[in-house]
Amino acid sequence: MNSLLVERYNRDSIPASVIILTLIGAILASRKIRGGSGMHLALGVVLSFVYILLSKLTFVFATKGNFPAILAAWIPNIIFAFVALYLYKKSPK
Repeated sequence: MNSLLVERYNRDSIPASVIILTLIGAILASRKIRGGSGMHLALGVVLSFVYILLSKLTFVFATKGNFPAILAAWIPNIIFAFVALYLYKKSPK
């Protein structure tokens, strides 16, 4: 039953994750560096990979362990919202 709750809450949190990850991508793409944009592209791919890994990890903790389903769905979004806020504060204006 807990896996169904995790799936439901995960489907509710996906629209927020799209906004957060798009914001992170836009912040990384807006930086102009003379050497090229390879480092920013790699950073974006690594951040996306870490988001997916964290999402799957919390899903397993909620289905196999004693982790609340709503927290399992929203923790990756909360963490990456702080990452987006940090990147926004550090971005050139």
